[in-house]
Amino acid sequence: PPAPEAVASLGRRLGGAAVDTLWVGLVGLGLALACRAVLGGARFEVSLACFALPSVVNWVLLARRGQSVGKWVAGSRVERVDGRAAGVVRAVVARRWPLLVLGASPLLLGPIAQPVVAGVFLVDAWLLRGPERRCLHDRWAGTRVVAVRTGIPALRA
Repeated sequence: PPAPEAVASLGRRLGGAAVDTLWVGLVGLGLALACRAVLGGARFEVSLACFALPSVVNWVLLARRGQSVGKWVAGSRVERVDGRAAGVVRAVVARRWPLLVLGASPLLLGPIAQPVVAGVFLVDAWLLRGPERRCLHDRWAGTRVVAVRTGIPALRA
């Protein structure tokens, strides 16, 4: 298990997630609207690509540095449990994409999937309470989130 001082605090984990949500949602929406305005009512696919750009930026940052925009601001980093760099497979494919697919499943499978999705997301968040602060997505990816000296001091508490 990681040393207690190396584990990112609950504040860093939640702060980073909040910043990432705002980054992906608001910046993505702004880019999608800008694409539509600049391209004169761009096709749905173009708007979707513009909306997805902040997510792609986060995935590249996670793969290369172990930090999304939110993790950088909050002063945390994703790494393998043994301390090595997580890389693209663990940091992006194993940690992020299953939740992305799961989150979209009610659109594909209908309302029957909503309670299952909600349950998985609740368990994922509940596991932050443990001493290792490893969510379900950290466990199946073999990763942990550690504190680093970057970001905004108020989010590093």
